[in-house]
Amino acid sequence: MTHLYNRLQFPPESRMRGIWTRSDAPTPTDDDIVLGHLIRLPDDQDSDVESDFLTSHLPFNVGGFSGVYADGCPWVFVLQVCPAAAGALVGRPDEALWVMRDAMHRALRFNHEAWIDGELAWNRTLLRMAYGEHGLDTDALTNWPVVDLVRGLLAECCYVDLADIVAGYGDGCAFPGLEHDCTGDVFTDVFQRWSLGELSMPESAEYEDDDFDEDDEELVVTRELLETLSHRQLRALAKEIGLRTRRRKSRKWRSRRSLIDVLLKNGHLIEVV
Repeated sequence: MTHLYNRLQFPPESRMRGIWTRSDAPTPTDDDIVLGHLIRLPDDQDSDVESDFLTSHLPFNVGGFSGVYADGCPWVFVLQVCPAAAGALVGRPDEALWVMRDAMHRALRFNHEAWIDGELAWNRTLLRMAYGEHGLDTDALTNWPVVDLVRGLLAECCYVDLADIVAGYGDGCAFPGLEHDCTGDVFTDVFQRWSLGELSMPESAEYEDDDFDEDDEELVVTRELLETLSHRQLRALAKEIGLRTRRRKSRKWRSRRSLIDVLLKNGHLIEVV
């Protein structure tokens, strides 16, 4: 399955029914941050209708997708992007994520029966790491704005290989060699074919669990990449790959340098010099 589906840990048999991106997304900045919310809807609501209504109240919305769980309960996953400096505009200079959380809570006031079922956050470094997990050269993403890194992960949800999306980014075509109505934009190309019903999950694809075990693929990183992360982000990464970080008094969790050393020695992160 795709990166976003795995991170959200949908139950088996969950289905995506709709997907969207905003063509008029806010002007990108170098320090954009991303926040995603999984919204669970009441059984009697339509995920496509409610996603349109919900996102109309979210100025930072850049895209998302909607669907149903195996029991028929609808859900919506919404992605927002804003500059890291946005928090300063509302008197919270160190809480840029609060701006987007507050926007979501305000929007949900129009649907009292819906509730937040999960949250994910990224910055540029973490998004590039997501591409690196697929074995892609993250140096090829240097000039991608954060919003395009997000669109790439959304396009992957349409059952298009992320490597093909990256390869087609420069030429603006996701399907070279295939006769199609090319839009000149790699992401729009994918979403257009998906909306026409021309893309579907490969028969061999199976739902993947995001939990790491002995058979999981190793995540290739560089020390320089880890050093760009804050101490909190490093601890979150450690938790995600199964390392215990609760012993906060331990020296190895106090300094960023020692935490990076532990991460690179744990067996799931492989350092590339």
